[in-house]
Amino acid sequence: MRVIRKHLGEIGLLLALVGTTAWAAQTPEFVTGGIGDEESSALQAVKPQYNLHLLLTEKSGAYLSGVQVTIADRHGSTVLDTQAKGPYLWVKLPQGTYRVSATLDGATLDRTVNIKGQRTSTVHLTW
Repeated sequence: MRVIRKHLGEIGLLLALVGTTAWAAQTPEFVTGGIGDEESSALQAVKPQYNLHLLLTEKSGAYLSGVQVTIADRHGSTVLDTQAKGPYLWVKLPQGTYRVSATLDGATLDRTVNIKGQRTSTVHLTW
């Protein structure tokens, strides 16, 4: 019974972390967070369900939160615009080429990622 309660707590936490917006039908599914052991464990449990994994850190290796992240498709249309609530931002995207832009304290980092089916793309952004 304790195991079931533990997983129910993780599921509830994930529901709180899942990004939602008024235009959710057009927004890819994503989770963000990773502050504390419980939140980090909950994110690790669902990691395989997402094909883009972002890790946000300082050069010292310290984890970041509050980073503004925008993902645009190959046509330049924004598909996700959110603020990361921790060092991890995992997104489920359709196959294609995307531009990831992440801004912290006025400094923006840009990366191009190619999503190929369920193959995972990992991007580590460091300020």
